[in-house]
Amino acid sequence: MARLRDVVKEPCLADFDLETWVWEDLTARAREQLQALLEASMETELTERLGYAPYQRDPALHSDYRNGYYYRNLDTQFGPLEGLQVPRTRASGAHYRVLECYSRRAPWVNQLIQEMFLAGIGTRRVGLLLGGLLDASVSASTVSRISARLDGEVRAWHTRELKDEYQYLILDGVRVRIKGACGAVQWVALCVYGITFDGKREMIDYLPARSESEAEWVRLLEDLRRRGLTGEKVELAVTDGAQGLINALQFVFPRVRLQRCG
Repeated sequence: MARLRDVVKEPCLADFDLETWVWEDLTARAREQLQALLEASMETELTERLGYAPYQRDPALHSDYRNGYYYRNLDTQFGPLEGLQVPRTRASGAHYRVLECYSRRAPWVNQLIQEMFLAGIGTRRVGLLLGGLLDASVSASTVSRISARLDGEVRAWHTRELKDEYQYLILDGVRVRIKGACGAVQWVALCVYGITFDGKREMIDYLPARSESEAEWVRLLEDLRRRGLTGEKVELAVTDGAQGLINALQFVFPRVRLQRCG
C-alpha cells in the first residue's frame, strides 16, 4: 500500500513500475494456461493410447484402465506449476510424451504460451504447440477440444463479474510485441489495475489494441462498467497523462478524481 500512497503524493509515476506489474500478472496467467494445456494434452494422449474415452463402459475396448491421478510439481520459466494433475493407468502408469517433450523444449513453448495468452487462444497456435510437443501431427479434433477449453478459460476471465471494491485505479498502456504469421507486430496492452481498500493489488482487465486512442479506452472502460465496476467507491484514478485515456475516464467515470502524471 505504501507504494501507491507514494504515487498519490508525488506529481508523477517515476518510481512506479507498472510494466513490471503487468508482466508479473501476465506471467501468472500464462502459467495457468500452460498447466491447463499440459493437463488437457495428457488426457487426450491417454484417450488415444487406450482407444476409448473416459467413462466409456464397453469392456471389449479395454486393454488397460484409467486409475485416477497423481499430482506433481513442474518447474517452468513462469515459475513452478504446483499440483499438475497427471492421469494414471493400471498397466502403463503415467508416462507422457507431452511432459518429456516439454522438458526439452521449455523455452520456446513458454514463449508461445505467453504469446497465445496475449493474442487470445487460436486453434492454429494450439496445433503448432501440440505438434512440437508431441513430435507428431495433431488431429483437428484434438486441437479443437484443447483450444476450446483454453479459449473458454480466457473468455471467462475477461467476462467475469466485477465488484465495485476498489479505492484506486491505475491505468496505462504497455507496448508488447506479438509474433504472428507475418512477423512481429507491435500492440498495446491497455491495462487497468485496482487497489482494494485492504491494499490488495489486482489486474482488473486488459485489452490488446493497436493504439491508446480514446475510442479503445472507452471500449475497455465501458465493458468494465457493464460488468459491475461503477466507480462509485473509487477515490482516485492514476494515469500517465495520455489525453485519450483522460478523455475516456472523464466520459465513463466522470465523478472519479484524476491524478495526471507526465
